[in-house]
Amino acid sequence: MDLVLGFGHQGLAHRVRVLFEQREEFHFFPRGDFADEALEVGPHRNMAGPGLLLLSNVRPPPPEAAAWVASEPGLARHLQRTLWLDRGKAGEEDLRALAAAAAAAVAAAGVGGLRVVAAPTRLAGEVTDLLPEWVPLEPRAPSHLLCVARLPAGDVTAGQHGEWNGQSCPWAGQPTEGRAGRRRVAAAVAAAAAAAAAAEGRAPAEAGGAAAPADGPEAAAAEAAEAPEPRAVLPLLEVRYEYRWGLVPAEWGFAMRGEAPPERPFADAPASAVHKLDEALRMLGLHERAHHAAAAGAPQPWAIDLGAAPGAWTQHLVRCLGYAVAAVDPAELAPSVLELPAVRHVRALSEAAGPALEALLPAGGAELLVSDMCAHPVQAVKVLRPLLRLLRPGGLLVMTLKLPGVGRDRTGVVARVRRDLGPEVVESSVKAVWLLSNTACERTLIARRAHV
Repeated sequence: MDLVLGFGHQGLAHRVRVLFEQREEFHFFPRGDFADEALEVGPHRNMAGPGLLLLSNVRPPPPEAAAWVASEPGLARHLQRTLWLDRGKAGEEDLRALAAAAAAAVAAAGVGGLRVVAAPTRLAGEVTDLLPEWVPLEPRAPSHLLCVARLPAGDVTAGQHGEWNGQSCPWAGQPTEGRAGRRRVAAAVAAAAAAAAAAEGRAPAEAGGAAAPADGPEAAAAEAAEAPEPRAVLPLLEVRYEYRWGLVPAEWGFAMRGEAPPERPFADAPASAVHKLDEALRMLGLHERAHHAAAAGAPQPWAIDLGAAPGAWTQHLVRCLGYAVAAVDPAELAPSVLELPAVRHVRALSEAAGPALEALLPAGGAELLVSDMCAHPVQAVKVLRPLLRLLRPGGLLVMTLKLPGVGRDRTGVVARVRRDLGPEVVESSVKAVWLLSNTACERTLIARRAHV
């Protein structure tokens, strides 16, 4: 079956699609052959779009895939709904035909109670109105879900713009055709641009270059200023849609809770930023205490937390992972953090904290250095780089990059940070990831201390 993940905005769908591409590098998707591909469906640009990610031909049995969705904290916090679509059913262009086929399937399966789940959500009401009256609708406690999705048909499926989670993006800046997961609807854009050019009496641009002007450089400049950018044509394209559906047991589904349960993880954390550190360590498979615990008889491992206040990351490192933490920040830490015996509050700016940290840390240095400082990445690296000597060789660096502005393609800033970190880190270990818990203006950088 195909699995559709529905998010509140397109940026989240994009991040999960990129993590699918990087599934051998980060621990997010289950290991192995999970699905054929991940595709952002529907025309979109940056944060705007339907917020849907289609995972085609999911390999694990649906109950296993549903269990993964519910157990992955970053995904479960941001996902709004899931829809299972039967690959054996052809797409319908008429909702009435879909409702009739779905009703026949409901009768054949002996469904005791049905809830309609749809993307977009307004479709649920339309489908419900078209179902026969005898269909047992039971939205509160259903036995089955009727999943209905309105998806683009044919090749006009998505505009895949932007970065590859901060790494070099294989398809950035160049329209491509091929596998659905990387379609950029280049042919449709080219045709629309050519039609627009013909209507205005201009020559269409050749692939990879601009149209040749007839009246010299001044005319060329004026024409270039008026010419539509190919990407801007996307929202004007006529997209043909079809309806796909699936009838599945209710336990396969996922719906965002209206209210977070009181037993949710980190409910007493002094700030929600704790989810960023937890998610980053999960990406590396290092989110459990056993991954960080010292060997029997060895001293407690140390971590350095730069920009620590109010102390959410420090608290997580101490309580969940077993570290002693040097928390660096001139501001106050939350009382619940200060009362932890393994916390040492260094009340200083990070750039002036070196001597105090040297006095605190054991001879071998810290195992982990984390930073969520509110500073431009270039400035943050200037502050952090002199303190890397306090991290043992092979030790882990996790830092949030606070980026100016919004947008998907931040590869230039990431490359600058990689270069500025210099030989103190293993170059091949430097990775940037756009976590689900990051804001639109953040990326998380991960690296290992070099053996220098």
